[in-house]
Amino acid sequence: MRLGGLPRWRDWPWSAKLALLLGLLAVLPLSVVTLIHAFAARDDMLAATRAQNLQQARNTAQAIDRYLEGIRADVRVVASAPWTVRVLAPGSGAELRSQVGAALREMRDTHGFEALYLTDQSGVVRLATEERLVGRSYVSSRTFLEAKAGNNAVSEPRYDPQEGKVFLHASAPVRLPDGPIVGTAIGRVELSRIDETVRADTNFAGRQEIGILWNTDGIRLSHPTQPQLRFKPFEPLPREAERRLVAESRFGPDTRELLRVSSAFPGIVERSRWISYDPGSDPHLVLRLGDEDMHATLAPLATSGWTYGLFTPEHAILAALREQTWRDLATASLTGLLAVAFGLAAARWATRPLRLVWQTANAIAAGDMSRRVGLRQKDEIGRLAAAFDAMTEALAQKEAELRSYADRLEQRVDEQTTALRVLLSRAEEANRIKDEFLSTLSHELRTPLNAILGWTWLLRSGSLDDEATQRAVATIERNAKSQSQIIDDLLDVSRIITGKLRLKVRRVALQQILEAAIDAARPAADAKEIRIESVFEPEVPPVSGDPNRLQQIVWNLLSNAVKFTPAGGRIEVRLEKADGQTRIQVRDTGIGIREDFLAHVFERFRQADSSTTRTHGGLGLGLAIVRHLIELHGGTVQAESAGEGLGSTFTVLLPITPLRTLREAEPPAGHPHDVQEPDETQEIRGMRVLLVDDEADAREMLPPVLERFGADVTVTASAEEALAALRGQGADVLVADIGMPGTDGYELIRQIRALEGPARDVPAIALTAYAGDGDRRRALEAGYQLHLAKPVEPHQLAAALASVAGAVDPR
Repeated sequence: MRLGGLPRWRDWPWSAKLALLLGLLAVLPLSVVTLIHAFAARDDMLAATRAQNLQQARNTAQAIDRYLEGIRADVRVVASAPWTVRVLAPGSGAELRSQVGAALREMRDTHGFEALYLTDQSGVVRLATEERLVGRSYVSSRTFLEAKAGNNAVSEPRYDPQEGKVFLHASAPVRLPDGPIVGTAIGRVELSRIDETVRADTNFAGRQEIGILWNTDGIRLSHPTQPQLRFKPFEPLPREAERRLVAESRFGPDTRELLRVSSAFPGIVERSRWISYDPGSDPHLVLRLGDEDMHATLAPLATSGWTYGLFTPEHAILAALREQTWRDLATASLTGLLAVAFGLAAARWATRPLRLVWQTANAIAAGDMSRRVGLRQKDEIGRLAAAFDAMTEALAQKEAELRSYADRLEQRVDEQTTALRVLLSRAEEANRIKDEFLSTLSHELRTPLNAILGWTWLLRSGSLDDEATQRAVATIERNAKSQSQIIDDLLDVSRIITGKLRLKVRRVALQQILEAAIDAARPAADAKEIRIESVFEPEVPPVSGDPNRLQQIVWNLLSNAVKFTPAGGRIEVRLEKADGQTRIQVRDTGIGIREDFLAHVFERFRQADSSTTRTHGGLGLGLAIVRHLIELHGGTVQAESAGEGLGSTFTVLLPITPLRTLREAEPPAGHPHDVQEPDETQEIRGMRVLLVDDEADAREMLPPVLERFGADVTVTASAEEALAALRGQGADVLVADIGMPGTDGYELIRQIRALEGPARDVPAIALTAYAGDGDRRRALEAGYQLHLAKPVEPHQLAAALASVAGAVDPR
């Protein structure tokens, strides 16, 4: 016996055989009983649904009858009222007409009419609840003719061409006391009134029931669930009846289109007519719609010959039965599964000893010497298990020795692999940070450069007035300083990485340092309306440190707080003693720091947002420089934030200076990277300056700057031209670029120092973009007296010229 890919029945385990048999014994009887019950309950459920639908349909039909009878009775009341006859009599007064009109409007509003009006014998409206109806003639309407014939009736829905709507009309004759008819009373209602009654039957029992009202021709008068089918017949009308309805424009100008049958319901019209004549006939029929049966229950209306029907899809009627059947089958299946599980558990318990022996034998054959049968019974199976256990003991010892050696070897391989993976991950992270940094650096350098070049072009065009020229110069100066700040930060990081950053340590009063840094940051804060508050504890002891670097620390923290604090915010700077240390705190109400980024805030090149859509600029170096400078001073720095939007706090702890002889440091003024030089520029008036630079822009920019201080400048473009000028006319000071084609600045100064005569001793300044410590040392070793990094402030260059010329000792 084979079932697909399963083994033959005789090869099945006994536990599986027993479980399957128990499951079949449990499932089959329950399933058969469930199906028999479902078939028996189907007819009962259909019969119960028909009975319920018949009662509901009759109730709704009676409700519609009562409504139609009600509007007919209301119109009859209007027609029989004494004032109705008087208002239609010739010469009725305006006061009477006003009173009757008010009464008609009150009845319209309280009894749900769309309009009520009175006509004379010729069918002309003499009084109506709506003034627009007065004067209209309805002499040819079926409603007027019925009332003129003495009938109090409700006619079928008809289209009013002047109103553009279909109304249901009720009419009654207005008679004189002696019997003659002098006019008619007519009330009309919209079909939506009947729709409200029919709509109440929609899904009334939760079986997707829908109610429909139709006339003797099978034309739908109310179908709330599908209002577009109103006036659509169930079956094609006889040609004569269709022509009559079209000629009358019974349902409007589109009557012909409305009477076209899109899907026929054969048999329903004939059955509804038969029920109207024989109320005892079967009110139920089954219609086949597509792939399912629709059960219809019909109830005739007593007053109009119309028929009301409730339609219920068979699948909805039997839905509950199907659900119950599925629940019963699920219960049978669950019972079978439980029987299978019970049989499987019982069989596994009975065959457990044999299975343990079999599993242990397979494990030994596969080389697993750790497995033991471990049976305590003393029968044949127990003795066989003991033999297996004894056999494996001897082999297990040898295997343990080999496994121990293999484990040690595997551990070493895993350690080496893990170390290699860590290195690869770090390399990938470093490469990513490098790429982000280079992209950011390019952006931060090019952005101010773009403004510089743009304003320079405008200045060169000569099209700017004085105010625009001043704004251009200020913009160029501001962006140039921005680039200078970026370069200074990069140089600081380079010195930090290479270990060449040095401090000029002295005794420093921190309050003066903080005040100078606050003054430097205040313009940027005022521009954003940020309030800077300072809280300085009195008599805070001084610290040992480099005043310029300490001011750089505080300025970096303040500028960082200003950058990330929204307009109208607040920054607090505190200075106080704390456990034998000096504590500086900068607290802001800015955007805060994410918790996941807080641990990386002092890392180089790391920014919380390094995307191209970031709001704030920068290279991500400021806080890294702060941390390193603080650590060089023997202190610590910590960042805290409650989260995004909740501000941040940076705390700096510095050791207090022991009492010893150190001179107090004066606080540096201005930007922390500005070089403070004495104002000795008057000493260069009349000084002959020889400038050599291969860049045309530098040759054009520097002479006017130095000439404003009174210097006499000679400009050359190469080392050869500079040597010729020096030999020919001499110079008081040489200012030379380092990077030049052919002969560079290092070789130029060597050649000058090798000359004969006074020219060999000319003081020289290296003015270059090579700004590292190694570049400075190399320039001094080559023969220059001073090394200046580009860009340079005009006053700084003038002071440097005076310095090397002898006015100030450059060392």
